Amino acid sequence: MKRFTLRVASSFISLEQAELNLQRELNKDSFDDTYTKAKSAWNEKLKRVEVAGGTIDQMRTFYSCLYRMLCFPHKMYEIDKNGKVVHYSPYSGKTEAGYRFAGTGFWDTFRALYPFLNLVYPGINVEMQKGLISDYKEGGWLPEWSSPSYSDIMIGNNSASVVADAYVKGLRWLRY
Repeated sequence: MKRFTLRVASSFISLEQAELNLQRELNKDSFDDTYTKAKSAWNEKLKRVEVAGGTIDQMRTFYSCLYRMLCFPHKMYEIDKNGKVVHYSPYSGKTEAGYRFAGTGFWDTFRALYPFLNLVYPGINVEMQKGLISDYKEGGWLPEWSSPSYSDIMIGNNSASVVADAYVKGLRWLRY
């Protein structure tokens, strides 16, 4: 039985960026190296919240839900060849400087996900807030459904609640 390794990368920007992402993320790591790094990275994220007193099944359920919660919103930004944060903008159709996230509907996540991230994972939430600023600057308003493409489909302004919650919790770096 032969064993082979397949390396795959993607980019919303270009094939050249996908190649750069592949080199940056995987370099020449073996499958086992990649597995170990990924496990370590997830354990670092998951250990920020410790629960006690539940059954093993309840603990598994909790950490499974925490893992899934941390999978969204998706990071839609990449690091270019100069080490700068960039993203493809569905608003301008160009590669733009700065952060961008997608894959969340603010009508539900503004109630629990973002307030939780503000408290437990403030670093990533700072990036998400900067991503909202990118959306506003490029699209003219805060998104209500942050999909990878342009979406003007929701009423209300739940994402404004996300910005306000970050602000009142002390994340006052909004000098983008």
